[in-house]
Amino acid sequence: MPSLHQFPNSLDHKCQTVQARLMYIEIIKRPNGEAPEWVRDAWIGLRLPLYHHLPVTSEIQGVVTGSRTRLGAMLSRLVKQPETMTGYYVHAKGAIEMLAAYNTEAAKWWVDNAPHSLVDGQVLMFETHVCGDVSNG
Repeated sequence: MPSLHQFPNSLDHKCQTVQARLMYIEIIKRPNGEAPEWVRDAWIGLRLPLYHHLPVTSEIQGVVTGSRTRLGAMLSRLVKQPETMTGYYVHAKGAIEMLAAYNTEAAKWWVDNAPHSLVDGQVLMFETHVCGDVSNG
């Protein structure tokens, strides 16, 4: 399942975003995660522009059960060991908008159940094994 992250609006991340705009992934398998299977299946076949052109390993949290604030995320680390995942970041809002053009009901699930993912600056991570070729345009 795509997991949700928020990055600061730093110059470094903006530069990575500009570079990654020309790179895409295709979702070729059902992502893991908290959304129902039919919602996760809706990602299959979509080509999504990358936030960063290389896969990264990062701590993740669920889009439904995860913390919605940085403070909450820090506090949750005190209670349990964070899970990590290796995958590709995509802009959450743009990816969900692309999903809406393909499957409106799946996109509606995101709006109804994870509205915080539509905030600018949020990213989703798709595990490397569910992604096809990374390619230009």
